[in-house]
Amino acid sequence: ALYQGTPTSAEGTIIKPGWLNRVFPDEAPTEFDITYMALDTAFSEKESADESVICVAGYNKKDPDNIWIRELVHGRWSFPDLIAMLEQTQKYYGAKFLCIEQAASGQSLIQVLERETRIHIHKFKPLKSKTIRLQTVAPLFEAGRVKFIEGEWTDAFFKEIVAFPHVPHDDWTDATVWCLTYFQFHMDGLARELTGAFANARNRVETKRSFDEFTELGERNNRSIGRRNMFGRGSPGEAYRLGAETRGRRSSDLRFDTDM
Repeated sequence: ALYQGTPTSAEGTIIKPGWLNRVFPDEAPTEFDITYMALDTAFSEKESADESVICVAGYNKKDPDNIWIRELVHGRWSFPDLIAMLEQTQKYYGAKFLCIEQAASGQSLIQVLERETRIHIHKFKPLKSKTIRLQTVAPLFEAGRVKFIEGEWTDAFFKEIVAFPHVPHDDWTDATVWCLTYFQFHMDGLARELTGAFANARNRVETKRSFDEFTELGERNNRSIGRRNMFGRGSPGEAYRLGAETRGRRSSDLRFDTDM
């Protein structure tokens, strides 16, 4: 674009900085009716590799218009360590299920999780374009319905998502988009109306295609005993931080039906 005389901004063209809502922990809910996770996978410990990212989202029935991003747990982990991180995060936050893309890189992980853990798996068939995925959930950002609870990860994540797709790594964005995709398709009706308005105003063909091609794969219950956690009970481990120990978890009296 520069050589053609039309310089481009360093920022991306999908998510604007003003759409990102940062909420400090003492102003955020301490309990959620539904907490769930989404995963973007990478099985390498090399410094140059992408990170694996676990996005933790929370939802309350009394606040149905908003979705809360509680944490982004991230690191470069080997396959066994990634399994342990998922189990530890699930236990710490009381997450009900895990959203995961059924791509080639994640298929072996899905099989191990279904066989050896108690984590319920919700599988999505991937779309070809990450840009379309983010465009599909962009109306949630624009309407101020995505709340990010302040943590050590928020500044870096905000820089990545506003610059997308002009970024060397997009794993934090991918994990967050999968969390929001589940919310959009399973918990929210207003989001679909907003997505329709977004499509009419900005990119009707591409956004509509994302809904037409989107395929959610059937779920199956996990009945295996599960595996032991390598970090011990109640400890998040030194490899990552899960926030203050006083952070609230979901209510033990969980009756919200997500058809899971």
